[in-house]
Amino acid sequence: MSRVYTPLAYQRLIVNHIQTHARSNVFASPGLGKTVSTLVALDVLALTADTFPILVLGPKRVANSVWSREVAKWAQLKHLRVVKLTGSAAERSAALRTPADIYTIHYGLLTWLMAELAGKWIFRAVVADESTRLKSHRCSYRKHRTSGKVSFHEGGSVNAAALARVAHRAPRWINLTGTPAPNGLKDLWGQHWFIDYGAQLGHSYDSFTRRWFMQRRGTSAEQSVFDPLPHAHDEITSRIAPTTISLNAYDWFDCERPREVILAVALSDKVMKQYRKLHNEAVLQLSEEVTITAVNAGVITNKCLQLASGHLFDENRVAHHIHDEKLDALESLYESQCGAPLLVGYSFTPDRDAILKRFPQAELLPSEDKAQAEVEDRWNRGLIPMLVVHPASAGHGLNLQYGGCDLCFYSQTWDLELREQLIERIGPVRQMQAGLNRVVNVYNLIAERTFDKVVFDRSLSKATVQQAIMEAVRA
Repeated sequence: MSRVYTPLAYQRLIVNHIQTHARSNVFASPGLGKTVSTLVALDVLALTADTFPILVLGPKRVANSVWSREVAKWAQLKHLRVVKLTGSAAERSAALRTPADIYTIHYGLLTWLMAELAGKWIFRAVVADESTRLKSHRCSYRKHRTSGKVSFHEGGSVNAAALARVAHRAPRWINLTGTPAPNGLKDLWGQHWFIDYGAQLGHSYDSFTRRWFMQRRGTSAEQSVFDPLPHAHDEITSRIAPTTISLNAYDWFDCERPREVILAVALSDKVMKQYRKLHNEAVLQLSEEVTITAVNAGVITNKCLQLASGHLFDENRVAHHIHDEKLDALESLYESQCGAPLLVGYSFTPDRDAILKRFPQAELLPSEDKAQAEVEDRWNRGLIPMLVVHPASAGHGLNLQYGGCDLCFYSQTWDLELREQLIERIGPVRQMQAGLNRVVNVYNLIAERTFDKVVFDRSLSKATVQQAIMEAVRA
């Protein structure tokens, strides 16, 4: 049954911001109601302006379920018709021809959508949900030296480039995300380009990086590192501030931040000898038949992370068992929980398989939406003692706060957005909104003297940078 939506104070700020800015960023923590606030703002605007239909972009799960579920939840929105551009090409084509107010599609289908539209444009507004998916967008406008003619040049993500060609045809544009800069300031250019086509941060990514960053060469051109100059943070955030609203859940709710706990895992002398050899020489011979090699610094790092977690892939993607130290540490943690449900995040498939073998009571979060919903429901009813998930498949649209408040990262990830989104599935704000007064515990299995600690520390520093960005443009 649908409920009457009564916006809270911070949601009124979002609604007002969207209504007073034709193109804008909404950076708000997960759980603050970005979706319903956006729908209400656009629905009210429709009373005096031509606002619908709108195109909603999102990760696959968000496009498949979140927006339709939100419309069905609220009485004020039940008149809106939602069509999902999902399924086979024929099903998507039929859906696109169906009259609706809202069309949802995931980012991976944007090139298909532009080809299907064949030059036509039917949308009055675009909502880019989890807009960090646009951070890899690259393009530029170039003027011919003799004719003076300006041309548009694409680059970066193919789907974002397809979207960029028609972005100017959408009178309204809204970027929604709770993690606008998981890898620092450089993540802002690709998203903000769709707001003002480079007017504030530069008409090309190159001009953006030349102005505000110092480039350090890596082992290859693709691995170059851009360090922000001292004045970059203040100047970049001040330029995006007029069209951006930022809301932090901890400013509005009296709840504790997640408790980060490091569980140190000691590796045996034999394993550490293998680790050091792989790290220092980029070659490790496991047997007469199997030799592991790493061709550059990036591969070395990834191989070292694999080894620290217990398995190594060879060049044929065959996994080789190295140790069970993290499995033993996970078992010790699980036993200390005394039956409390535990959410476990993994990075590598051999670790996933090893966890499921060691813990027969554990379940894997499936990739299909329908199956995910069934597992989500059983987890929230307390019927799953251990739920094993990959952060990339559980970061958006899942509500797992009823099932537990304890999360363990079996292995570390460089991607801060994936890390934070997984934490937020059971996060403090969701716990509080569910009426549960529980501290969220995030346990990190860190193999001592390995890249595990480096990646963990790096994720914390990235979080600090992102918090500073959101603070600079906060409401």
